[in-house]
Amino acid sequence: MSVRTSVLALLAFGLALVLLIHFGLIWIYSRFYIAESNTFVLFAETSFIVSILTYSGYCFMRELSRPK
Repeated sequence: MSVRTSVLALLAFGLALVLLIHFGLIWIYSRFYIAESNTFVLFAETSFIVSILTYSGYCFMRELSRPK
């Protein structure tokens, strides 16, 4: 298990989680604060962040399962 790779995967996971919360709040409160005029763009951004979240979680779990 490489500590460097594990830390990088956790940092990517944390960043993607924060961005997912940000875009989730845009979905919920778009009329009041920050608004994305194009729904397709907002959907594409959100799905891209979910794919980064999934991939970084996969990389971290793969690093944990590798023998030392």
